[in-house]
Amino acid sequence: MVGEISHIVYAARLLSFLGEEVSHASYWNGVTFPNIRKLHVRTRHFTHPHPVSIASLTGSNDFLTGMRVHAWIDETHDRFERHQTIAEHIPDHPLVPYARSLAEDELLYDAFLDWDVIQKALRTVHHDELYYVHERASVRKWHDVLQAYFLHKPNNESRMIFSRAIGLSHAVANEANATVQALLAMPEIHQVLEGYLRDIEHTIT
Repeated sequence: MVGEISHIVYAARLLSFLGEEVSHASYWNGVTFPNIRKLHVRTRHFTHPHPVSIASLTGSNDFLTGMRVHAWIDETHDRFERHQTIAEHIPDHPLVPYARSLAEDELLYDAFLDWDVIQKALRTVHHDELYYVHERASVRKWHDVLQAYFLHKPNNESRMIFSRAIGLSHAVANEANATVQALLAMPEIHQVLEGYLRDIEHTIT
C-alpha cells in the first residue's frame, strides 16, 4: 500500500522519464485521484488501470497519464516489497499495511519541494474525474481531504484527521498512529523505502 504523499514523490521522479509527455498540472489530479476509493465511492478496480508497464505510462491526456503512473507505482511497489524480507521484522497486525503507508508519507514529505503546485491543482475538479465519479461533491471532498493532509509534514494530528475522513473510527486511527511510531523506529522501513526509490531510478535510466 502506497500513501498519498508517497504517490506524489514517486510520480515526481517519473517526470524526468515522461518528459514532454506531461505539460499540465492535471497530471497531479490524475496521480492523486485513484485513491478516492478510500471514500468508498468506487472500487479499486474502477480507478486503477491495469496492467500498466513503464512503456505504457502515457495516457491520452495528462490526467490519464497521472492515473496510469499511480497504478504503475502501486504495482511496482508491491512487486518490489514481495522480494524483500521486511515482513520478517514487522509485527503481524492488520493495521500494518495502512500504518506503513502513513509512515512512508512522513518520511518522504520533505523530498517534494513544491506542495503549492499540488494544492493549486486540487482546487480544480478535472472533467475526467467526473467520468469516473459522477458526484462532484465526492470528488471535491477527496480534494479537500488531500489538501488538508498535504499542508505540512504528517504528524499524529494530521494523520488522525485523514484517517477519520476516510471512515476509520477514532480508536482505530489512534492505533494506526501508535503503529506508525513503532514503524518509524525500525531501520528496515527506511531501507525498503530507499531501495524502492533506487529501483525507480534504475528503471527510468
